[in-house]
Amino acid sequence: MNIKDIIGPDDEYLLVEDGRVSAHSSGISGFLIEEDIDLKVIYAFTRSAEIEFQISEGVRLNITEIFMDFAPEVDATVNYTLKPESKVNLLSVKSSKQNGKTRINANINLFKDAYIKLNEIANLPGSCELVNRIFLNEKGAELEMKTVTLNSSGEEQTFSAYVFHNSGTTASALHSYGIAANASELRISTDGIIKSGSSKSELRQNTKGLILDSESHVSASPILEIDDFDVVAAHGASIGAIDEEMLYYLMSRGIPRTEAERLVIAGFINPFLEAIPQESLKEWISALINSYLR
Repeated sequence: MNIKDIIGPDDEYLLVEDGRVSAHSSGISGFLIEEDIDLKVIYAFTRSAEIEFQISEGVRLNITEIFMDFAPEVDATVNYTLKPESKVNLLSVKSSKQNGKTRINANINLFKDAYIKLNEIANLPGSCELVNRIFLNEKGAELEMKTVTLNSSGEEQTFSAYVFHNSGTTASALHSYGIAANASELRISTDGIIKSGSSKSELRQNTKGLILDSESHVSASPILEIDDFDVVAAHGASIGAIDEEMLYYLMSRGIPRTEAERLVIAGFINPFLEAIPQESLKEWISALINSYLR
């Protein structure tokens, strides 16, 4: 990965090493966001660290965060606090040059009428644990989340998402996609919690898993915990190998099997790519995904 492929000459950005800002553009220098901004954040971790973003009331933030490198045994945490009526579009790309056990945590707190749209893709080379915790703390708080986890490391990886509806009239939609190859194991756990006193809340979850070889494994554990009445809550999960009939159809049109498999996988990942507004960044992430799935 080349930082120049990510950050343009006019971009506002932060370079963050081990939780501290090591370089920044002229318009921003820290983690307090007090005005509307399009921001790119590049992370590197040689040791465990925690970062705290504060999004002020009413701010509109478009943020792309790229986790570029982790040393083995790193425990990295990024926290976001969204004050009332703030709106955040967060694109999160998690990758690394080094192979080693890694844990990445995200804790997101939303207050009255705050909104976050979170799109996340992870393609880490070794054993790892990804944990997202989202807290809808006050009326009107809303989450839309799509995640794609690619595991061809030959090791076990886990993705966990916890969505806490701590107040009434809150809403969440979580779509999780997982792909396992090269004798890898991927565990996807999604837990939606509607606390007592949170009536008129809506919670929806959906998980899809794709297995690319007979030695790989994907498991899904969708859980709902409902402690109030007058709510909407739904979840579902489906896991399987690539549909051979679909491959046969594509191959009957002259497409080689390897390319046909790529087309099927692309259909799995497209919900994530479609959410990326910047064409150059979309192309960069597509190239990253394709190189990973070779």
